[in-house]
Amino acid sequence: VGPATDYMHSSYRFSLDRTNMRRSGEGEIWFAFDQHGLPLFRLRGLAQSPRFGDGEITIVADASQRKMYAMFKLGELHEGQCIVYDFPKVSDNLQRIAKLRSRMAQVHTWEQSGEADGDLTIGWSGKYSMVFSFAPGGQEVRGVDLRSDQRVVKTVRLARKDDADGRWTATKPNTLCNDKEGTRKYEKALTLHQCKELCLKDPKCGAIYGASSMGTASGACWLVEGTCEEGHTAANFTVWHLERTAALPGGGPDMSAFAPPGGQCLPREVVHDPLATVELRAPHQASSALNDLLLVMAASTEEGSAKWPKLFLLLLACTVPGDVAVLIEDPAPPRLDSLHNVIFKYHTEIMKLGGNLSFSDPAADISEHIEHTSTGHIWFGLDWHAFRLTDYQEETKVGPVTINILAKSRPDIESLQQGERAAMLIAHVNLSAQGEAQCVEYEYPDMQEKDKEVLMTVATEGLQFYSVAELRGEDCGIFVAPLARERWIHIWVDMESDNPDAILRSEIRKGGQVLRRTEIQDWQAGLPVKTTEVVPPKEWGCQAGTKPDFAHLGLKEVDSWSAELLDTLHAVRGMTKTFAVLEILGLAGDVNLMVEEPALPELWSLPAISFNFAAFLWSAGSTSRGKSLAPRSYVDGRFIHDQRTGWLLLQGSTRVEEGNTPAPGHANVSLLLGPNSVAMRIQKGEGQTECLTLRTEGLAAKGTIDQQHGPTLHGSFDGVEHIGDLQCNRFTFPQGGAHNESVKFWYSEEQGSVCQLQTLPPPTQSGGDSTGTGALIYVPMWRHIYSRQDYEVIVKEAGFPRIAGQAAPASWQCKEAERELKPWLHLDKPGAKPFELYLPSRDCQESSLLSQWSGPAAKSAHGCYEACVNRPGCAYFSFRVHTDCRLYKRPCRPSEHSVIGMDIFMRRNRGFLPAAHALVKLAEAAGSVGLMSAPMSEMLSRLVVVAPDDEADLPVVPTPAEPTLSVLAPEVEHFSFQYSAARLIKPDRPDKSGKLPAASPTGRPPPLGSGVLHVDLKGRRLYLRSAVSHFSEGIDRAESAIIFSGDQGKLFVRTTVGAHFQECWSLKAPGGDIPGDGPKIRNPFAGAKAIEPSMWYEVPVPGSFQLQQRISFRVGVSTEALEALRLEDLGEGDAVDVNISHWSTSLPDGELFDPNSEKLDWGCDTWTEVKDTVQLPHWHVLEVFFPDAADPRRLPRAPAFGLGPQISAQTMSDVQRRLLSV
Repeated sequence: VGPATDYMHSSYRFSLDRTNMRRSGEGEIWFAFDQHGLPLFRLRGLAQSPRFGDGEITIVADASQRKMYAMFKLGELHEGQCIVYDFPKVSDNLQRIAKLRSRMAQVHTWEQSGEADGDLTIGWSGKYSMVFSFAPGGQEVRGVDLRSDQRVVKTVRLARKDDADGRWTATKPNTLCNDKEGTRKYEKALTLHQCKELCLKDPKCGAIYGASSMGTASGACWLVEGTCEEGHTAANFTVWHLERTAALPGGGPDMSAFAPPGGQCLPREVVHDPLATVELRAPHQASSALNDLLLVMAASTEEGSAKWPKLFLLLLACTVPGDVAVLIEDPAPPRLDSLHNVIFKYHTEIMKLGGNLSFSDPAADISEHIEHTSTGHIWFGLDWHAFRLTDYQEETKVGPVTINILAKSRPDIESLQQGERAAMLIAHVNLSAQGEAQCVEYEYPDMQEKDKEVLMTVATEGLQFYSVAELRGEDCGIFVAPLARERWIHIWVDMESDNPDAILRSEIRKGGQVLRRTEIQDWQAGLPVKTTEVVPPKEWGCQAGTKPDFAHLGLKEVDSWSAELLDTLHAVRGMTKTFAVLEILGLAGDVNLMVEEPALPELWSLPAISFNFAAFLWSAGSTSRGKSLAPRSYVDGRFIHDQRTGWLLLQGSTRVEEGNTPAPGHANVSLLLGPNSVAMRIQKGEGQTECLTLRTEGLAAKGTIDQQHGPTLHGSFDGVEHIGDLQCNRFTFPQGGAHNESVKFWYSEEQGSVCQLQTLPPPTQSGGDSTGTGALIYVPMWRHIYSRQDYEVIVKEAGFPRIAGQAAPASWQCKEAERELKPWLHLDKPGAKPFELYLPSRDCQESSLLSQWSGPAAKSAHGCYEACVNRPGCAYFSFRVHTDCRLYKRPCRPSEHSVIGMDIFMRRNRGFLPAAHALVKLAEAAGSVGLMSAPMSEMLSRLVVVAPDDEADLPVVPTPAEPTLSVLAPEVEHFSFQYSAARLIKPDRPDKSGKLPAASPTGRPPPLGSGVLHVDLKGRRLYLRSAVSHFSEGIDRAESAIIFSGDQGKLFVRTTVGAHFQECWSLKAPGGDIPGDGPKIRNPFAGAKAIEPSMWYEVPVPGSFQLQQRISFRVGVSTEALEALRLEDLGEGDAVDVNISHWSTSLPDGELFDPNSEKLDWGCDTWTEVKDTVQLPHWHVLEVFFPDAADPRRLPRAPAFGLGPQISAQTMSDVQRRLLSV
């Protein structure tokens, strides 16, 4: 029962009767099934458009290929184009498939009833029904009507065509036949259908052409005998070639009709130049009938024809001709400019952009997460240039909140007579749970010139048709228009209804993502205007001059209101009605953002974070001296954090302005932080790349954020600012990062992106800027993650290692920093400072001063260090809290006199690259706001990166035969190091006659020595060798070596001066048998007292006169090796500073303690024995290393001090005494 379904070819006529769009046309339709039972469809439609004139579209759909071919021809444009589209995916349209199954069930019921002679009426949607009419016997479909109650919206009438007559093929526009002798011209105006009928009746006719071929009755028709020889013409002609049945093989149904339409058809994605003024859109996006047919064709291919009966497919195909007009021409948008007095209710959902760490497989779209909702109603009367909005939000921090906004920008006559102002803006807030309410009247904001220019530009765009979609069971048209600040509004209208200007839904989008979705109900237009709509009701309690109490609601000043609300106020006052309506529609749900104080974004919940940044570093605080401030550093880079795996990529490059030479320290820096490692790659110039890696055990366990509860953040909301085109909430973290800096954080809640960050040194007590480095980090591009595909693209771009245990990609060619002799990358221990005390109670001389801050700005030593880092050439800084911060270049010549409270500090990372400094500042800020975990941020703040070729101040890391112990370790039994005296401090004191010593005739400072020391505490042995160069004009080099043998109680001394003088002494020294249980092994450095705040320690010399001798030493932060010594005589004011290198706790070679060994080759044939030990001073150096050897019964005391034997003038010359003192 029912029509034949295997093959259909019909002509048709259609009419479309919409309030805003009335069209008619004609065409042909083919429908069949191939040898595999898969559906095929072809439609050729003709329609006249006021916009484009006569238009034609040919559509061919092939289910086996799941491709649709669409050939567009527009008469006004004299153009044609063939595009290939993919079928819509069934998996993306499951709700629509369910509705189609419901329609199919109704057809199946009718088919089984046996009543095929009557009409078939199907409930098509909530308000519409589709009526199919059949020929007697039910073998042919004669017509289709779409009805709403008694009104017919679309009508399609079908007439069977016999393929025995032949097949027609059209050419491009502007074509005619050159065979004029065999052409017969008909003066009578004919339609295309009439012209073809005449040709079919004439057995000699082989083609037709003329204006009538475009489907109107306004032009003549030419019939051509035989074959047509085509030619070009300026007239709007098209040639139609006729291929008669005799030429068709087999004489059966013309299956060739389902071949792609003529010409070259291109895939949609490669078409870059669509028809002029026509937005190239897939036809099924404009026609719900065509979209339904393609969906069922695809579903029948996937599920089998048994699930989708042929009759249902045929009936769907018959509904498509009714949409030919909208396939050729976009539907007309609603006439918003005709609206006068409108009221509607709404329910708005505000979306939380971004995803979370939980993906489903396969991943669904995670772009829409509802953060909160609000309800309300809006009235607007555009003739009054006024609107009134009531918004209610149930759940806020202060309980339920109702906000009323009444705006009227132009007065009516009655208002003027009553003396009202020309403009009125009133906000009423009701906190029902707290029993508080307030009404505040504001000045209507004036539109700035720049805002006017932006709004005027977007207001001229107007609404454009976008696509069709289903809403509340109805097929709606979606229209779009731009708004200010890169936002777009999408509105849904029921184009078939009696009131196509009624809006059913609106969406505000930005960057393709939904910000707010508003469902509109009870749309009523044309109502009588009530004056009460523009007068605040008495229950609001409005009084002139009331100041707002609810500052935390964002209603304190109009300028702080949302940008969208301000745009609406400006649009209502001075823009077109259409644009004003769109702005009012976009306002629904926006004002609730003022209701509660914005919360910090949960950035930790995103699967990954990716953004580009531009960092600007400067020296905070104002200098108090006339020295120039540091040049400002600009660093561009990107930040990618895979929060699911814990990997982090930071990249930075010092910006070089065009035409400028790169500044010192210019480099591209890439930092890769993993669960158990950190890698740093530095590129200085082309091809100059180095990379080092470090281990970070323990970070994997504590480096990620608790994804269930998130981190504990301590930021507070303190206002709204516009950063570029974004409206951003500003939060302040007063003690952020590892150094308690002030961190400011701007976040766009609407866009779901970070706007910028800023770090500043801790403020002074008066709120001013203290000394340090300020960093402003602007985020020009934030990449959202809405799906698993977005996540995978970002992670792939970062190039995180995929092999377990790998610290960096193989292409980085990294080396392990632990294996490098002079690594330019190291990680300080927790709590360590990137600077150390160089000299207490001293300052550097003025000649090296770079900059100075005085007063409260000098708040902390770390801030002074930050200022030093940001100043090229700064190697030292002196600091006195709340008084001075001074930056110095090399060399730092200490002041002659003590400066109370002032200490000199030395940077431990001289050569710190600006790009690396910017990454560290970014990491410190990121840890405060939740862009990374606090442990990751803290660890990166301890990262020290210097230029690989800057060897100054780089510690020499020896490679000992066995692990080196800390200088403070009690278990140290032996140690060795190399040393060089840095400087000698000797005050100018008068001699016995009261005269000051004469200045050096050469003007040169006294010579300083260097050497090596080996100590065997367990064996009570010591070897000390010291050398000095350029001792005097006559002596180029002198050297002294000492061997102490505690078990023999002997001290051996060898002195050489130049190449010809040598003398060897043997002295009796403390040693021999030690009473009791023998010598106690004790590391002399282990009991040292720390000098805070630094890595310096001090050891008093046992037995020195009134403890006036002292030894101080400095310990390396990362290596815990001995790095420096200072030997002082506090009574005399003498001191010598000694630099230490090559610290080792390995057992020294035994031959070093044998004066006759071949290794030493002293060549002492005779020894001068010194027996008068009473004249020997106390050997302080020995007592420091071997305190158990100090025995008052063995060694007389004397108040002298030195590192060598001081012997009487009869035994030693003055030169020898000076050598031993050195």
